[in-house]
Amino acid sequence: MPNKISRNGSKSQSKMNASTASSLVDYCFYFKEFGERIGQQGELIAEELLSLKGPIAIYCEEHHRLKAQHLAEELMGRYRKHRYAIPAIINPQLYERWCAVRFGDGGSLSRQEGTDGVDLRLTSAVHIGDSNLRIGELSWDFAGANPVIFSVVASFVIHLICEAFEPDVEERHSHILGQIEEFPRFWHSFAQNRELIHRIDSHLSDYVKSIRYLLPFGNGGSCCDAEEFRRFKAKHLIDCLFPGYLSCVGNDYGYSELLKRALSPWEDAHGLIVALSTSGNSENINAAYKYLISIDTKLRFIYLGGIRDVDNPGGELAQLMRESGDDENVYLVPRSEYANRIQEAHVAIINYLNLRCS
Repeated sequence: MPNKISRNGSKSQSKMNASTASSLVDYCFYFKEFGERIGQQGELIAEELLSLKGPIAIYCEEHHRLKAQHLAEELMGRYRKHRYAIPAIINPQLYERWCAVRFGDGGSLSRQEGTDGVDLRLTSAVHIGDSNLRIGELSWDFAGANPVIFSVVASFVIHLICEAFEPDVEERHSHILGQIEEFPRFWHSFAQNRELIHRIDSHLSDYVKSIRYLLPFGNGGSCCDAEEFRRFKAKHLIDCLFPGYLSCVGNDYGYSELLKRALSPWEDAHGLIVALSTSGNSENINAAYKYLISIDTKLRFIYLGGIRDVDNPGGELAQLMRESGDDENVYLVPRSEYANRIQEAHVAIINYLNLRCS
């Protein structure tokens, strides 16, 4: 667990070191403790995030390019929705006023004084490093962090930044605090779900080890999370998430055909389709599953979902799979008020599987 450094420089020692986490249960308790310590400074974090101004410059070291792109894509959806400027990985010299997000353990960001005499030296507002997290003047150090830790913490911070750009100021503040407060509760609930954790550790991880081809898919934020599978260097990734494919099939055949058409050439392959959805009601995913069970194929279908509606956990897709006798391949993380927690759990599972299967 990270040491917490407050604004006055004092530290509080953690109970768990990131390097000691090995099982999925360990990671759940790690994130629970991390969330509790972050929560002690919830008001200060909200204050720092609400002071962010656009546009956003995103800096990253090469091995964090994926996470930086994830942040840009997540923010892009929020910005377009609320008619703000669209963020991207940009050259900050085009702007005099910006906030920065940095991935990697490099130093602070700065620029030389402009020719117009304006001092443009700036320090990153949010720094997500390999061994530390900094939000404004608040800082937490990690000891022995690995891709599971880094990816979940980065996703959590990305989601907090997104909340900072909600259009209603009061909603921004309450949403940020709500996310921070729910984070440790969610991971505590996950840790208690030993049946789910056992199935991930045994059935799912064993099958991922045995297959050659991976076809991950999701929509929106889940599409960004599905890109975490690019870390699986030992597998052949069937990538249907790039813009050329999405725009081609979406335009020519309809958005509901995206996943179905991606999997059809691979029907005889020993592969695994991993569908990510926080609701289970994505038309293109459900259409692909209906197609898959109607044909003779070697492909397997896994659903990583969550519980948003207690009356219909996992949505339409979970119901379809149960009715088909395929409920062993439904993996629903604990109920959450926010889709963000479900997505963070998916990121944890994906990176955890990668460590186990490497």
